[in-house]
Amino acid sequence: MTDNKFNGKWEIVEMQAWDKKAIDLVEPGYIEFGNEKSGLLHFICIYADISYQINKDKIIFSFQGDEEGHTISGRGWAKIKKGDLQGRIFIHKGNESSFNAKLIG
Repeated sequence: MTDNKFNGKWEIVEMQAWDKKAIDLVEPGYIEFGNEKSGLLHFICIYADISYQINKDKIIFSFQGDEEGHTISGRGWAKIKKGDLQGRIFIHKGNESSFNAKLIG
């Protein structure tokens, strides 16, 4: 397996649709990419599992999880620019937002 530059936990520091207080409502918002093409996503009250693919310099992911007892799903993509993770999240039948994240672990 090749080195995956996206691996790690990234703190979501900014989103177009929500301010930092909302992003960190329950705990600091994050997106995490691990081994086996899976990961985790959390912001506001959303907790979700991620499945991802890497396409050249972009990571493309889908997610499914829970938002206050309701099933939630969606998709997104991101690139690393100047050391930050920058991308966009699309919630199925819901909001969409750009995001910026910084590697924390």
